[in-house]
Amino acid sequence: MEIKETAFIYKLIAGEKLAWHGRYHSHGEMEFEIHFFSEGEGTFFSNRTSYSIRNNTLFLVFPREFHSILPKEVKKPLTYYAVLFSLSKSEKKLYQLLINSSSRKKNQPVASNETASIKFILEDIMKFSKSDSADLKKSADLLLESCLFRWFGKQNKTEGKIAAQKKSKSAKSYVEHSIKFMEKKVYTRCTVSEVANFCGISEEHFIRIFKDEMQMTPHQYFLRLKIQTAALALINSSSTVSEIADEFSFENQFHFSRVFKKCTGLAPSSYRAGFSS
Repeated sequence: MEIKETAFIYKLIAGEKLAWHGRYHSHGEMEFEIHFFSEGEGTFFSNRTSYSIRNNTLFLVFPREFHSILPKEVKKPLTYYAVLFSLSKSEKKLYQLLINSSSRKKNQPVASNETASIKFILEDIMKFSKSDSADLKKSADLLLESCLFRWFGKQNKTEGKIAAQKKSKSAKSYVEHSIKFMEKKVYTRCTVSEVANFCGISEEHFIRIFKDEMQMTPHQYFLRLKIQTAALALINSSSTVSEIADEFSFENQFHFSRVFKKCTGLAPSSYRAGFSS
């Protein structure tokens, strides 16, 4: 395990902090992120689903999962901790435990008697992970690993043991290669057939293994890749919505706006107004 980044966000409302921390984005292969919201109200968007954010809720973000954060109102800004970490391919037990937790309710409430201890733990993780000492950095990794087993492993008793389905290495390799190919094609009208041909397998087989790995079709994933990059263009450029739609090869502005709202929960103009610094 390696902690990649930590952050404490105090009273997230709008402006530069929201433009970065709340933006629509995803992380790489084997990268997870936890968010612990200590106060405030808002919405957590994850792929095609939105979840309510309340005081003392814990969220786990999975590899390649598109997500964004939107505070509800000025009177109830969000304050939260975030820790981005990666696992090595040898850490199969922890990886499977976290992946299995995807079947649970995402906005996991934390008991009031555990709230204070979680805050202290996350503050220690933040402090030690930024230390110049290699030993203290390692202690942060181990502390987080211990917490993950405690927070997400303890529920296995009520759900029973989940049998890990071993996915073939070749299938996973196809998916990773296809994602890299799609990342290079976000400005084009790349088709599923084109991606399947690049991977050297049939379109039907490609769709099946991709959906099994990513819980969405290749077409849905590709649209989210487009929106992730287009969202950055919205808040970092003066281009019109129509110009951005054209830049990313959408049929027209209305098609782009419809897909954008479906992914982020907001129309492009509203996203720009709320997330721009």
